[in-house]
Amino acid sequence: MHQVFNIIKACAATILSICVFVCGFQGSLEAAARSSARSSARSSNNTVRVFLTDADLQAENIEQEREIRLGLADMINLSPDALKAQRYYEDQHKTKSWSIITLLDSHFVPTHPGSLDANAFYHDVKAREARAAIKKQLFKLDKIMKAP
Repeated sequence: MHQVFNIIKACAATILSICVFVCGFQGSLEAAARSSARSSARSSNNTVRVFLTDADLQAENIEQEREIRLGLADMINLSPDALKAQRYYEDQHKTKSWSIITLLDSHFVPTHPGSLDANAFYHDVKAREARAAIKKQLFKLDKIMKAP
């Protein structure tokens, strides 16, 4: 009888250990899923990434292409404050009066309609997913500019 009791006690301890492990593991999985969902939400809400991903470039001449390229490069290289102060030539190439947001709104047609929000833009522009979208547009623009 004592031996049966010890076996039952050992089984109960094993079951309890398994439950603690599974519950802990389940909690870890849930925490990881929540973290991934938050990261994904931040990523999917990045205004720069959303605006530039698969956006169509609209430029009428080489001067506009150069100004767009300069703006995209500035988005990678300048701080948000410096980028906010930077001005670009307008379409007629007469005065440097456009902000980076005006330049982008004027020359890109995003797949998701809407214009860029300035507050979100300057916050989001330095995020990794924004930089990836900017670099992709730079690559596409460089190919266009090198084409005969």
